[in-house]
Amino acid sequence: MSEPAEGHRYTASGLGRALAVIDLLAERSPEMVGVSTVARDLSLPKAVAHRILKELTANQFVTFDEGTRRYRLGPGALVAGSSSKAILAALPDAEVSEYLSTHELVSMTPATITSVEQLWEDLRAVRGQGYAVSRGERQAGAASVAAAIRLASGEVYGSLSLCGPQDRFSARLLAEYGDLVADAARQVSAELGYQPAP
Repeated sequence: MSEPAEGHRYTASGLGRALAVIDLLAERSPEMVGVSTVARDLSLPKAVAHRILKELTANQFVTFDEGTRRYRLGPGALVAGSSSKAILAALPDAEVSEYLSTHELVSMTPATITSVEQLWEDLRAVRGQGYAVSRGERQAGAASVAAAIRLASGEVYGSLSLCGPQDRFSARLLAEYGDLVADAARQVSAELGYQPAP
């Protein structure tokens, strides 16, 4: 493992560095960040940071503003799928509203939620049942369930998800897998020190 100046940890692998870039952009959101900043904060060569950002942009994990020459998280990282909905649902309403006011809900498939009202309705359902469900919202033909993971502070750390071909996820299995994923996420959160309020 490497420990860059700003405290971001990543492995020497391309995947580890890409995840570190996504993590940095998430921390800076909704601010947009340039290549030089990414390279400096993650102690990466500028050419490497640029290549990673280009690859992430090609896969819609990051968006690029031609005018400012800066980057921020894109729809592939935040606005579609069960993992994203699980994380959003675990945030306070004020943070969800702030996010929705600065990010467009981009359609990735015909099933992607692009209505703010519909997304809020979905997030309320996630909070009620303890897990999020996606049926082809991020990738056509794929389905998934996910639940949020929290740190000891209560801050949302990420999510745990299970995905597979949509035709293998009946309504009964989605509910069954959703409960299993939610239970696993609770266990991980507990191991990280999170204790839900009584």
